[in-house]
Amino acid sequence: MPPTKHKRIVAVVTGARSDYGILRPVLSAIAAHPRMELKLLVTGMHLLRRFGYTVRQIEQDGWPIAGRIRLQGERDDPITQGRGLGRAITGLTDALAACRAQIVLVLGDRIEAFAAAAAATASNRILAHIHGGDAAVGVQDDAYRHAITKLAHVHFAASSEAKRRLKRLGEPDFRIYQTGSPAVDNLSRLICRDERLLGEWAGFDVREDFLLVLQHPAGGSGVEEERRMRQTLAACRHKDMYTIALYPNSDPGFSGILRAARRESRRKRFRLLRSVPREIYLGLLERCRILVGNSSSGLIEAGYLNVDVINVGPRQLGRPRSPNVRDVPYGPPVNKAVAEALGRRRTPRRRRSLYGDGNSGRRIAAILARLPDDACWRQKRIAY
Repeated sequence: MPPTKHKRIVAVVTGARSDYGILRPVLSAIAAHPRMELKLLVTGMHLLRRFGYTVRQIEQDGWPIAGRIRLQGERDDPITQGRGLGRAITGLTDALAACRAQIVLVLGDRIEAFAAAAAATASNRILAHIHGGDAAVGVQDDAYRHAITKLAHVHFAASSEAKRRLKRLGEPDFRIYQTGSPAVDNLSRLICRDERLLGEWAGFDVREDFLLVLQHPAGGSGVEEERRMRQTLAACRHKDMYTIALYPNSDPGFSGILRAARRESRRKRFRLLRSVPREIYLGLLERCRILVGNSSSGLIEAGYLNVDVINVGPRQLGRPRSPNVRDVPYGPPVNKAVAEALGRRRTPRRRRSLYGDGNSGRRIAAILARLPDDACWRQKRIAY
């Protein structure tokens, strides 16, 4: 079927609950734009039952899905990831051809985004990238992000620091736009403030103090990631306070984190959640005393909400952060940091953000609608 007359077909690829939540404002802006037609391709963790089969959330939100492309399986090893990457590139190439995408939009640094970037550029489509120029030192994602940067035709930087890094990577000015992160778009309006509903997810009265834990693999083996998670969870056993932990992403090592979390589930005041809607997550984040772990959410969403964050390990090293974030290594320093944060008197939280003003989705859609489509624009050249 040929593209709709006078409309550009933009394929947006989502591979996990985390990037889908961030992409929602962009999806809405593209779908509402008179010069574009949205095609949503779903892959990665969304299609894994072990991680909550979150494609159902996309369906419930009402987004038509143009393609479902399986990437990794349920196993936790690098070979499974490598094989899944090859399978995803093939599947995404076919899906992009089927929906006749002219532009492909990806976010971040995960293996799903890299697979989509490879499929897009190999099939001669314009590739657009959100959150290029960020740093995630010490994990494989950093290499994926910068590889996507060298493939992408246009960059939507989330911060001034990311924009400067893109330039240092040799990307010319005309390809770089500092749009901010769509993670903070409409954030205040998205937050669930229904105490009854939040309590149903949490399993307790959310008017009580509680800790939120979100820790992902950071390049270690399953055994090493289990040890790290056990140390983090031990630091959160404070004065019988409730703790909520969310499932990690599917990067190698995730099985160790899950083993530690499931063992901790024997405690009465501990709750492990496989997946939660973004509105519920933001509601819990706004109410928690501290977010503990190594998620980028601690720097972006928690930074905007001015929630205290104990950022554990090197996974977010190199990214700009607000004063709400305290960086500590794995192990005993987490105990001390949590105790000190809980010992401080709770003060009113003021909104702040290093990642934009909440209008990223509309900016990104407007830029995509006016991108040139000629041989000069498509041809990437080394600029240094």
